[in-house]
Amino acid sequence: MQNLLCGVCVSPFILPMIGGAPARAESVSRSVSVGENGKDAEQLTWFRSKAATKAKPGGNLSIVNTFTAGGANGTAVEIGSIGGRGGSGFREVFLTGGEAAMPGASGGRVIVTQEGALDGKGDQAAPTSLLFVYSRGGASGNHLTAVPRGGDGGEVSLVVNKNARAVGTNYAGVWAQSLGGRSGTREGSITEELRNRSPGGSGGDVAVTVGSDAIIATKGSNAPAIIAKSLGGAGSKRSYSTTWAAPYVTNGGEGGAVTFLNRGTITVAGPSSPAVLLQSIGGQGGEQHQLSDGGQPGGMGGGSGKVTGTNDGRIATVGDYSFGIVAQSVGGSGGRGGPGFFGGGDGGKAGGADEVTVTNQGEISTRGLGAHGIVAQSVGGGNAINAFAVTAIRPGPLSGAGGGSGGSSLFIGKGGNGGTGGDGAKVTVAQGGTITTSGESAYGILAQSIGGGGGRGGSSDSFNVFAGVAIGGAGGGGGNGGDVFVTPAPLPGSSFSAGSSPRPLVSTEGKLSSAIVAQSIGGGGGAGGTASAQSTGIVASISVAVGGSGGKGGDGGHVSVVNTSDVSTAGIEAFGIQAKSIGGGGGAAGNTKAYALAIAPPETPGLGVSFSVGGSGGEGGSGKSVSVTNLSTVTTKGEKGYGIQAMSIGGGGGNSGAAASTVDLMGFYLNFGLAVSIGGSSGGGGNGGAVTVVNEGAKDKDGAFTSGVIETHGGFATGIMAQSIGGGGGDGGAASASAASGLSWNETIGEITKSALPLASSVTGKYEIGGKGGKGGDGRSVSAANEGLILTHGDNARGIFAQSLGGGGGDGGGYQASGKADAPAAIKQGTASGKLDVGGKGGGGGSGGSVSVNNSAGAVIETHGSGSAGIVAQSIGGGGGSGGAFGGKKKSAVEWDDNPPKFIHQLTEELLKSDQVLVFFLATRTRRRRLSSTSSWTRTRLYRRSWRWPRISFRP
Repeated sequence: MQNLLCGVCVSPFILPMIGGAPARAESVSRSVSVGENGKDAEQLTWFRSKAATKAKPGGNLSIVNTFTAGGANGTAVEIGSIGGRGGSGFREVFLTGGEAAMPGASGGRVIVTQEGALDGKGDQAAPTSLLFVYSRGGASGNHLTAVPRGGDGGEVSLVVNKNARAVGTNYAGVWAQSLGGRSGTREGSITEELRNRSPGGSGGDVAVTVGSDAIIATKGSNAPAIIAKSLGGAGSKRSYSTTWAAPYVTNGGEGGAVTFLNRGTITVAGPSSPAVLLQSIGGQGGEQHQLSDGGQPGGMGGGSGKVTGTNDGRIATVGDYSFGIVAQSVGGSGGRGGPGFFGGGDGGKAGGADEVTVTNQGEISTRGLGAHGIVAQSVGGGNAINAFAVTAIRPGPLSGAGGGSGGSSLFIGKGGNGGTGGDGAKVTVAQGGTITTSGESAYGILAQSIGGGGGRGGSSDSFNVFAGVAIGGAGGGGGNGGDVFVTPAPLPGSSFSAGSSPRPLVSTEGKLSSAIVAQSIGGGGGAGGTASAQSTGIVASISVAVGGSGGKGGDGGHVSVVNTSDVSTAGIEAFGIQAKSIGGGGGAAGNTKAYALAIAPPETPGLGVSFSVGGSGGEGGSGKSVSVTNLSTVTTKGEKGYGIQAMSIGGGGGNSGAAASTVDLMGFYLNFGLAVSIGGSSGGGGNGGAVTVVNEGAKDKDGAFTSGVIETHGGFATGIMAQSIGGGGGDGGAASASAASGLSWNETIGEITKSALPLASSVTGKYEIGGKGGKGGDGRSVSAANEGLILTHGDNARGIFAQSLGGGGGDGGGYQASGKADAPAAIKQGTASGKLDVGGKGGGGGSGGSVSVNNSAGAVIETHGSGSAGIVAQSIGGGGGSGGAFGGKKKSAVEWDDNPPKFIHQLTEELLKSDQVLVFFLATRTRRRRLSSTSSWTRTRLYRRSWRWPRISFRP
């Protein structure tokens, strides 16, 4: 049964629209269609149970609402449809077969035309809107092993033709949304296939239109004028750790499409109050409980839908962080993987984003710190801004990783891999109107496509007897940024041509307030998980630790700006046009630590082996092509206020992990120890992409330039800067190794142990190699062409600066311990220690690309100021990284990739080159017989006091 609630109604109850019948005019304050909830299954007896029942969907509503409110305090009009919650089931108990859970029911379609004016006043304790229209799917029932799908949100369409004014904190004007229901509140699905068929519900499509005669206004902090949102339902969460709990949590649901059209007037007065907020957000993937067992994966985030916004009217804001239009398509974040005793679960993959398009053919003005005119973002997993808790939006990745983090391994095994970030999609801003901002860090246009960051790999901690193995999980790869376009949008009924008037305008006033910023950014790779292996054994102990690799950075997308607006900025470091494609940085690798303690009784030799390898750093993502074409005028006034800055930058390689190995020997006959530490190899830097800038001019009949004019006023304010830069290689990891008799983890206890116990002599080998630095990425071709006029007024303000730079190679890792035995101990106990110390190899630098600058006939470049060259063109290769430093005598290491047989031969040679080791194995028969004929205590004393080893050293 469905319930229909009506508040202030002048006419009978609103009926659902059937068969597309036209909506009837009504006067409604509150009309909510609520679907009936399903009933939970029941266990009646040991042999009998009662099944769960299905939920009922919310009804469809189609209303032309004439209700008018003159003094509301809170929501004046609420119209919505809510799907019922599915009944919960249970797994088989005793002799019953169990009962299935029921899916959530869908919300209905809600279509509203608001024809009555609304006014409200009063601070609100919680987020509230004057006009609230929505559809919400119901959550599914819970089940230990088979959670079903959440209900879908229905379509929501709202047209506002009359005024809506709200005054007060947390008091929005208009709020339209569609929400998918959650896929259960807890537990999950017994199989991965069932998990993938039971995500959170999808958000429905949302459309909002403001009519030409309407004024939507708010006054107060955290009071957005218009919110239009579609949100996918979240996946389930595993609640606790039992063998009954299902191992697979469910995935997030999809966000729907969001469309907005403004033909009227929208104003806000107050901080953190965007005039228009448009969002499609994928549901978050389900998460494993931090105390759960089994090491199962997190749920995948849901994808988001397309977001389209058009302004043909007027938008004005006053207040810090009160943006004009914010349009976001954000994929859902992946869920956290669960820990496990024998390996952690992988983090869930982030959902991909969809396209975002914003068109301005009207007027947008803002006043306040960080109050951008237009923000258009497509983000592959992360955190979207909160409509009622808005903070600064800056160029660069959004906060929060896209991919879920991997679960930890708690006993022996490998940490879970981090989830991969989702890809950003195409972003387009079409500018044909007027945009003005006044305030620090207040951009005119900020267009971004951002790949989601990779999740962190799970750590691995092993505590075992005799043997311990720990392997850190790999970091997730970053998602790729999509293509970004800033294009002309002619006013209705007109077309732009060079020299035409009036022309579109983008103007900013304030420090760091660039007029047009277009960026595509690859997501950063997730960090690799750390690994720690510790073992204690009688006679023998072996520990192996391998760090997790860092995730690869995502690639930036192509960026294109075609400017037909008159662009002006006034402020320090306020650029006219900034276009960038940036590869994501590679994830840092996990550090490792291996510790082995061997305890041996008399007459039995002890053996301890510790092997530690740092993880490899992730490769940096590459930047793609960047092109800027100026068909109008660009003027900047301020230090470092570039006219046009176009850059393609490769992401830096991730640093590799450090490795530390320690062997402690507590034997009373003879101790053998081998500690091996190898620093991980770092990631190479990504390549920069091709960069092209064209300043295309036109002249009037008198020969004066009317377009293609770039003019800067201020020191270091270059007219055109075009750069392609390869990312720097990551640094190699350091290596540290130690092997000796006694206990190393506490200096005082170690000294007491050595002096109080009759520890036997030891023969140890220590092998330390620093990690290899990553190669720098290459710069690509750079082209700058001037067919107009470039003027600079200020010192060190160049007309055109074109440069291609190769990234620098990463430094090789050094080693942190000498591997040399302590001299007093060697004399007193007869300890022998062989060592091999090799510094890491530095990475090679990247190459610079071709650079071309063309100043056409009739074109003009003028600079006024000292140190201000007209044209600077450079191609520079990156410098190689430094080799790893180490103490002791040097011997270069053969690379495994270059010559594996020679690498193995050299390693064996160095480990056996110690004179002490050779003397032990080649001792005369008399000494062996003498040693074997004594008692264990005498033999220990003889070994400690009578045997004198020669001095040991490695020869280069």
